[in-house]
Amino acid sequence: MKAKKNNIEQAFVEGLSEKKLIQTGDFCLIAVSGGVDSVVMLNLFLAARESLQLKLGVIHVNHNLRGAESDADQVFVEDLAKANEITFFSKSVDVPVFAKERKLSIEEAARSMRYSFFEQTLAASEYQYVATGHTKNDQAETLFDRFMSGAGAKGLAGVPLKRGCYIRPLIGFTRTEIQSYAAVKKLSCREDSSNQDIRFRRNRIRHELLPYVLQNFNADIIETLSRSAEIFRETEEFLKYVAAEACNSLISGSNPNEIILDIEGFLGYYPLIRKYILFHCCSQLSQDFQTFNLRRLDRALKMISDRKPGKRIYLSSNLVLMIDHDGLVVGNFNTKSMPRVEISLTGSNHVRYHSYLFTWNVVERVDVSIFNQGEDTAFFDFDSIGGKVVISAVQSAESFFPINFGKSKKISDYFADRKVPLRKRQLIPVIRIDDKVVWVCGYRMDDRFKVTKKTKKILQMNIKQLK
Repeated sequence: MKAKKNNIEQAFVEGLSEKKLIQTGDFCLIAVSGGVDSVVMLNLFLAARESLQLKLGVIHVNHNLRGAESDADQVFVEDLAKANEITFFSKSVDVPVFAKERKLSIEEAARSMRYSFFEQTLAASEYQYVATGHTKNDQAETLFDRFMSGAGAKGLAGVPLKRGCYIRPLIGFTRTEIQSYAAVKKLSCREDSSNQDIRFRRNRIRHELLPYVLQNFNADIIETLSRSAEIFRETEEFLKYVAAEACNSLISGSNPNEIILDIEGFLGYYPLIRKYILFHCCSQLSQDFQTFNLRRLDRALKMISDRKPGKRIYLSSNLVLMIDHDGLVVGNFNTKSMPRVEISLTGSNHVRYHSYLFTWNVVERVDVSIFNQGEDTAFFDFDSIGGKVVISAVQSAESFFPINFGKSKKISDYFADRKVPLRKRQLIPVIRIDDKVVWVCGYRMDDRFKVTKKTKKILQMNIKQLK
């Protein structure tokens, strides 16, 4: 998309079409900070508006990091929108407070708040895309930054030309080309004073590292890094494709909160593909794997190779990788703990507990043979239980007398025999009186409370998993 200053507008329009960034008649928001890159991008969109029949809007976020200067930027951008009769969206945010609350750097917090506002605006309007003013120079700076941070293929793929609702139509132009166009068109722009502050890592790369490399190592480093990003992007797409195909062949079960993989099949792939399989699983569970710690991933692969059930490791703040009896599980296990609840059997006839609904009924004894004992329904001798029971989670080392088993058994051993996954055991409610288990709900009742010939009243209890 390299262009001379006289035909940059033509190259811009051709790029929108060739790269399928936008189609005729689309609605697009232009993210304008007031700096030269974003102002040029707005001007290029305005030049293309009629031929592509575009509906344009301008969006701006005031980060309030430079006092009056930030406010002046907002006024400048709003005036630009008004002058071109374009709808203007803006928001003023408190970045320092957000950064402190979320334990983020100022740059990370500003980006998070900015993109959050972009997406909120898209959701509440008819606009389909947000165009940001990343240039080829920004791409080079990003690659240097990520390389020094130890990024893999995904990180070194740089800033994508298109990601979901975001498009970067200037990514094929250098900053020199942008500035030359602004000069020819005599465009008025704002200069962000913080861009000169070399306390920020990104500014040190821009003002110190890149110029040094340009002068002493490679005068064409911007183009070189741009080509490298494209190569890494193609590599990344291939790895993601292979991982998705592999993952589909390994899945033995899934739901919105977890994905279960065959562990032996997983270990049959090369380590790099194993990582990308985990990346794929997490993306399916709506987790951005850019946030993952690569060292933690290496520890995760070692844990999987050891195949020890019960071992787990956090891949991110809310996703856990666990070795379980039914396979390798990636999921969100941050469920609320099971409380201890006392219920009266002679009052109401139902109670909601955690993610379950319990119902019960007390009836006079009739022929025992009519009762159909199932896992979700159990029948007890009401008089041996009394009018109150307690529902809670399984207690450590707790035992019970499984009906018709003849002796006591640890609940943990019973679960092991039934091949109940480890991650689910603490979510199975138990009904008890005093220190005696009455029912491991949904599995097995205790023999001491079963219906016999001496039973006068029968307690029928049902449990139902709520969605």
